[in-house]
Amino acid sequence: NSIHLKKRNFRNETILEWTVNDDENAAYYLIEYSNKSNLFEPVDTVLSIKNKGQLTYKKTLMKMRKDVAFYRVSGVDLDEKQYHSNIVHTLSVAGRTGIYPNPSRDKLYIKTNQKITRVLILYPNGRTHSILPMQDAQGDYISISSLEIGTYFLRIQSTNGLETIAFIKQ
Repeated sequence: NSIHLKKRNFRNETILEWTVNDDENAAYYLIEYSNKSNLFEPVDTVLSIKNKGQLTYKKTLMKMRKDVAFYRVSGVDLDEKQYHSNIVHTLSVAGRTGIYPNPSRDKLYIKTNQKITRVLILYPNGRTHSILPMQDAQGDYISISSLEIGTYFLRIQSTNGLETIAFIKQ
């Protein structure tokens, strides 16, 4: 069984839409939330319609966090087996930190007027890696040349708080 999850933001709401290939053996779907990208807790449940064939579900949630929230949907079959969707995130528009260039091949610069205390790279599979920013004439940066091509999240801890920003490695 597979679940493909998409999200849309509308005003102060997050709209989650997920498509399942076959819903006939599903009991219910757990909507799960995390602010760390790899530790999820259930926030809502949607009962299965038990339809044979492809089906799309939709659920509207109030935004739960001011900075970032990660969501996934876990399907639970009638025999209690679980399977997970891809992870999507919502991000506050009131960000104080910027990164550039995005997308990038080698260096990712971090623009902030605060002291950076910690930087983590969040991989698509939920794994994290701590990285030390370096500095050159343009400012603080991290090297991303060793990363595989794809979409990642940069979690930046500064004196201003914690921010998570998506970036693309080319």
